[in-house]
Amino acid sequence: MIKFWKISPGSNGWDWWWFKEKNVIAIGWDIGNLDGLSEVEMSDRLRAKRWRKRNYILEQLTYFRDRMNIGDKVVAYSAQRVFGLGEIVGRYFYCSDELDFPHRINVRWYITPGMMIKDLNIPDSLHRKLRRNVTIFELRNSEWKRLKRAVGQVWFKFI
Repeated sequence: MIKFWKISPGSNGWDWWWFKEKNVIAIGWDIGNLDGLSEVEMSDRLRAKRWRKRNYILEQLTYFRDRMNIGDKVVAYSAQRVFGLGEIVGRYFYCSDELDFPHRINVRWYITPGMMIKDLNIPDSLHRKLRRNVTIFELRNSEWKRLKRAVGQVWFKFI
């Protein structure tokens, strides 16, 4: 079953261009490669880092590694801006070569408008949900369709 996700491309969307250029979604919290680790092992690694909000980080890492799948749809959203809509085309992988985002998944970006959310015709409830200060969360199918339609209505006026 296809799922729909919001992901933040870094604080205020600063890393969007890197996401777009590399055709990935990515998150930080480097505790090494997550492949084969249990949640207990991941939690132990987080505890060793002495980071605050360990439960939140564990949840986000688990969503990223275990729940985001090939075929799922993603919206890159931050700072009241829709940066892109895409589809997951690969599985989780770890790469510590650059930036602060070693946990990655390949994505095919379809629409990369960079448009302000205030310019889209979406319900206030969806607007509030997208603004939540959470790196990754799941959207309902109806929310994705509404967002995709609103982005398309604005985007295709310029084509």
